[in-house]
Amino acid sequence: FFFKVMPRVPANPFFIAVGNEELHTAAILAGNLSHECRNWLAPYATNDYPELQNIDNLNGQIEGQLRDLAGHIIFGLGEHCKRVVTQIAKKNRYIGKLIAMLDDSSDLAESERNLVAAANESQRDVIAKIDSFLMRSFMSRSPAFQSIASKDGATELSVLVEDLKKIPKAIVLGVEEKEKDSKSDSKKMDAEIITIVPPSPSTVTVDYSTVPGFAEQKDAKSKAQMATHLWNLARDACNVAHQIQSLSTRYLVSKPHQPVVNEMINLAGQIENQARASLRSISNFGTRPYNPNQINQQISRQVINQTNVINQKAGDIENKKISDPKLGEAIKPTVGALYAYVASATMVANALGAQ
Repeated sequence: FFFKVMPRVPANPFFIAVGNEELHTAAILAGNLSHECRNWLAPYATNDYPELQNIDNLNGQIEGQLRDLAGHIIFGLGEHCKRVVTQIAKKNRYIGKLIAMLDDSSDLAESERNLVAAANESQRDVIAKIDSFLMRSFMSRSPAFQSIASKDGATELSVLVEDLKKIPKAIVLGVEEKEKDSKSDSKKMDAEIITIVPPSPSTVTVDYSTVPGFAEQKDAKSKAQMATHLWNLARDACNVAHQIQSLSTRYLVSKPHQPVVNEMINLAGQIENQARASLRSISNFGTRPYNPNQINQQISRQVINQTNVINQKAGDIENKKISDPKLGEAIKPTVGALYAYVASATMVANALGAQ
């Protein structure tokens, strides 16, 4: 009497992570798109603009879930990944419907509305691709996301990622041309050139791994130039905080690192919130032409208060005992950059508020 020996089935037969770097990168880039939208929507994420505030809040939820997805992809917890992708896809589609409801009467400029719409559509493509790869692995019960380990699968995703990086450029060029036209009109007052949001390059086209220097703009000759520079500084600080969160995703599910990593992600999120609050404050520049000094001093006070909080939170991150040396080395320059931001932003804010 003989027993047939069946092949051993792994404890988690559906998703055992090997060769999943492409999916991790895609999840991070998709999260960058939500981050990008939130930067552009920062001036409008208030109760005065409920429809835009709703889009901002949903993008914040998606950004967090994509970070969670990236962490679980690294550890191959694919069943969880599949569930999270489904939730993200539903929110992404709902944001698309909200964007479609915005019309020319919306307070959001057309160029910004186009950017938010393009980011939403691009994110939908990436999420669908991630979902497709997860489904292939699930159906075949193959280990290691083998469906993307093949040359064709990896190429397919890498092409999507490259296309993703190119999407906002045409829109940004349109914004820059519009700014050039407005500056050519000699009848425009200085404060009127920048009213709501100073035009700035899309953060999607920025390499997040490159830490900005946060140098002070010493050749600023007008308050409008100071406000624009201050806006760019705050946006870059927001990106640095976002990069800290992205770097931490590799250790998000690892039990030895998890408590400290979660604390770092939360602290970086608080820095993001303060930087976006600065964007919101700076967007008020030029809104009181009858008393510009008053609004400039108000912006200055608000930004300085926000940078003080960022300085404190950066110190809290620096003091965290990170057991993994690679993560510690990756985080160190970002914390240094945040300190540099605090120094430069405080200097520019004081100059903006000066009589």
